[in-house]
Amino acid sequence: MTLWDEIYNKYPTKLYPTKEEAETLPVALCNWFVANDQGERVQFAQFHDRCIWNIEPKQPWVNFHTNEPITKEAILELIPHINEVTDFDIYMGEARYNDKDICWSTDLQLWKYHNHRTVHFNKTPTEGTKPSSKADSDKETAQVNKLLRRVETTVTKATQKLSSLPGTPSSKNLPLPKESPLPGKSQLPTTEISQVPTPPVSKGKQPAPIPLPRMKASSSSS
Repeated sequence: MTLWDEIYNKYPTKLYPTKEEAETLPVALCNWFVANDQGERVQFAQFHDRCIWNIEPKQPWVNFHTNEPITKEAILELIPHINEVTDFDIYMGEARYNDKDICWSTDLQLWKYHNHRTVHFNKTPTEGTKPSSKADSDKETAQVNKLLRRVETTVTKATQKLSSLPGTPSSKNLPLPKESPLPGKSQLPTTEISQVPTPPVSKGKQPAPIPLPRMKASSSSS
């Protein structure tokens, strides 16, 4: 249980706030109530995990636990992006951002345009943010160049590593042809040409030639 919870439970009877009390409550104080303390109407509000109180509207709020006054700037710090808006009304929640009217929503705890769209403070200038400075642009450029150099170095090292692996074609790793024992010749790889084999010649006895038939001489009558 926080210190705020203790004070909230200490005053079980909550009074209905008047119109002046509601209109003079800073919009940064979203949790608050009104109670009777020793015959006086007192406003109590949550400030972080502590409780602050106020009797007179628009008067400084006081820390319930330390009795120290709470400055207006300290209350404004409860609202995110408060330093990025201008013309802020602490009681109405109205402000200006990039020449547009915006309003702090106490229910949703965020900034809204008057058309109920959410204000985004980290988008491009067309969506409602301030343009980046030249210093930021130069810094981003330097980071990109550094990244590119790192990638280039990585690729070069990977290429060199692949070239050194066995079986990787490389002009530096190819073996030189061996010299032939005959002068002027080298044992270069040649493409084998298939030839029709010559039938073997038998070394045995050769077959005798077939004799030609003799022609008979014709006789002539006298």
